[in-house]
Amino acid sequence: MKAFSNLEVEKRQKIINAAFDEFTEKGYELASTNQIVKNAGIGKGMLFYYFTNKHELFLFLIEYAIEITEKEFLNKLSDAPDLFERFKNVAIQKLAFLTQYPNAMNFMAKVMINEAVQLDETIKEKIRVLEQKTHQRLYSTIDTDLFREEIDSEKAIKIIQWAFRGYEEEITVRLQNENIDVRNLENYFAEFHEYVGVMKKAFYKGGH
Repeated sequence: MKAFSNLEVEKRQKIINAAFDEFTEKGYELASTNQIVKNAGIGKGMLFYYFTNKHELFLFLIEYAIEITEKEFLNKLSDAPDLFERFKNVAIQKLAFLTQYPNAMNFMAKVMINEAVQLDETIKEKIRVLEQKTHQRLYSTIDTDLFREEIDSEKAIKIIQWAFRGYEEEITVRLQNENIDVRNLENYFAEFHEYVGVMKKAFYKGGH
C-alpha cells in the first residue's frame, strides 16, 4: 500500500467513509470496490493506486478504526477510583465516540460479529492489545474500600466483570440483525445505567 496518508484529507476521508459504509452494509464478500469509488467520487485507478486489492483496503480500515478508537475513546476514559463511575463514563464516552465516528464504530461492530474469519493474526493481535488496554483502564487502581466490608472485593470485581461481559455478549446478539445507530443505542445505554445502579447497591457500602 502506498502512502495513503499523503492524499489530501478531504478526499482520503471520502474514500474511508465510503469503504466503511460499503463493508458495513454488505459484508466483506459482497462489498464492491466499484460502489466504493462511485460513492467516494473517485476513479477506480486512484483506489488501486493506494490499495492492491479489496482485502488490503479492508485491513487498512480495521487498523484505522483501532487507531482512532484508542485515541478518541480509550484515552479519554475516566480513571476515577469508583469502579461503577468508570462504567458510567465508558457509556458516556462510547456515545460521544459513536456520535463523532459512527462509520468506524458500525464497521468494527460488524467485523467483530461477522467478519473475524477475514482477519490475519497481526490484526487479531492488535485487537487483543486494544482489549487488554481497555481492561487495564477499567480495572486498575480501583478503590476497594468502597465495597461492603463483608465482601471479598477481588471476588466481587470478578463477578462484576462476568456480569458485564455477559451483558455485552447479549447486546452483541441483539445487534446482529439491527442497524447500529446512535439513536437506537441510547436505549441500551439507559438500560446499562440501570444495571450499574443495581450492581452498585449490591456491592457497595450503604448501597450507593
